[in-house]
Amino acid sequence: MKTAFYTFLGVVAAGIVLFALYIGWQRLDRWEQGKNYWIAQLSQAQINTSPVIPGLSSEDYQRQIDELDGQLRVHQRAGEQLRLYLDNKPFRLPLTSTERKIRAGLKGYEPTSSATPRTSVTTREDVSIQTRSGSVTIPKGSTLPFTYRNNSIVRIRYQNEDYEIPIPLTDLE
Repeated sequence: MKTAFYTFLGVVAAGIVLFALYIGWQRLDRWEQGKNYWIAQLSQAQINTSPVIPGLSSEDYQRQIDELDGQLRVHQRAGEQLRLYLDNKPFRLPLTSTERKIRAGLKGYEPTSSATPRTSVTTREDVSIQTRSGSVTIPKGSTLPFTYRNNSIVRIRYQNEDYEIPIPLTDLE
């Protein structure tokens, strides 16, 4: 009877070890997929960066500059994200020689100040919100902390309560 119990414990322990290895492998696999995604994004951004063509009208020239600016932002973000992935390999595993070469090529991709998340918004105009005590107008230019945003609204914190207001009323883009 004792042998069956120890055998059972051995099987359970082996199952736990296999499960832990599987979870670790999944984490490493997700990291590898993310790394490959950002390598592809960086390569695509380099391909899509087109030079400005001389001899254009001022409107076309400005449009091309705006497109180039957007392409450069995509390129910068992809480089920053790839660098973050390479700097944070799971389980502190060493980088492979290929990954070290890629990392060495990313010297100019230091995280920018825009990489730090914003915690507050400024109102562009007077904003009316409905509080427990009635309607309150938050004046234009007020800076308020926010806790959430999506494509259309931002959730601000005002007098220890959360309220949702449209993003166009704030300085968020």
